Amino acid sequence: SSFACTMTCQAMQMAPGNHRFTNRMEYCDVIAHYLGGRGVGSVRVWYCAAQLLYNICLTCLNVGSIIVTAQTVDQIILFFFGSSYALEVYPTVDWIRETQARLDNSTALPFATDPQGHVNPFVLSLGYAVSLVGIMPMGFMTLEDNIIFQFVAFAAFAVIMCLFLGVFTTQLDPTRLPAVGGNVPQSIGVSMFCYSYAIAIPSWVNEKRKDVSINRTIWWSAFPSTLLKIGFGILGALAYDAMGDNALLTVVENAGSNAWGDFVKLADFLFSLFVIGFGVPLFHIFVRYNLRNGNLCSKWTANFWGVIFPWLISWALYTGDLYQDFLNYSSLGFNAFACFLLPMLVFAVAVRGEPHWRMPSGGEADGLG
Repeated sequence: SSFACTMTCQAMQMAPGNHRFTNRMEYCDVIAHYLGGRGVGSVRVWYCAAQLLYNICLTCLNVGSIIVTAQTVDQIILFFFGSSYALEVYPTVDWIRETQARLDNSTALPFATDPQGHVNPFVLSLGYAVSLVGIMPMGFMTLEDNIIFQFVAFAAFAVIMCLFLGVFTTQLDPTRLPAVGGNVPQSIGVSMFCYSYAIAIPSWVNEKRKDVSINRTIWWSAFPSTLLKIGFGILGALAYDAMGDNALLTVVENAGSNAWGDFVKLADFLFSLFVIGFGVPLFHIFVRYNLRNGNLCSKWTANFWGVIFPWLISWALYTGDLYQDFLNYSSLGFNAFACFLLPMLVFAVAVRGEPHWRMPSGGEADGLG
């Protein structure tokens, strides 16, 4: 994924007149410039195709994040108030009251069943409504305006990771770690979801400070985060006999019902809210930027597809296995092509078209070094 990021940035810099990143090129502009400008169809056709792929990919990522955030907010409401509510729209139309006591008797997510016993009903939950009101408006901001929320998310991530890693190290047992996990396809889908950031890099490059190094930023972010993911997975597997699909949920379930257990549970909720929830506006912004940069549509149309549309469809995947299936298949399909294969193809075309291109003087100061 990091190679795909640096290749995309290199292709951006190789575009005529853009060696200092003076021209604003979004992800779709880069694809259209190279693939459409080398005689493989028209630039407009490639641009529209790239927009379609890009928006589907980011919408898939966004829907997954919205669902996790809404479920987390419902769990926070349950944690503090003992109950939450939802409007069931199918298979019956009714109000559902979810209680903490009922949820404690199973590992199910909120509103997994309705009062009539229907499994995985379609619901509009209170947590979903609160998430929409609190998070969606941030999607209308710029990346620069959102930076304060990303600082908060990073601080929360660092503190909560230290907490959970500390919990793991108190109960390690080497016999608990299997050689191969039980759900490889799901692991691949989640991993690709976590590393699908290449499509966001052009938007960041356009707004970063001139003295910020692209390569150093990408690689010094990728290496520590990868080591942390590996370490978290290994330590978590060593700490518990049965590490479920949701590692943090496994920690919560084994934390007990005392004050410490409540603290760990709250930390789990805050992790999902800050780290995943505060990432939702970024996906909104990236879609808006790409639609507007090429004058493909009006400002209001870009706002609808980038910000409003994901919230209109996410609620339908709130309960059951639909969300996980959606995440797995979208990651293996759209994300794999848009975030990994296409950036490498664009770079190959760029290098072939400019075989004698060299880094201009001052290239490192302009960010690629």
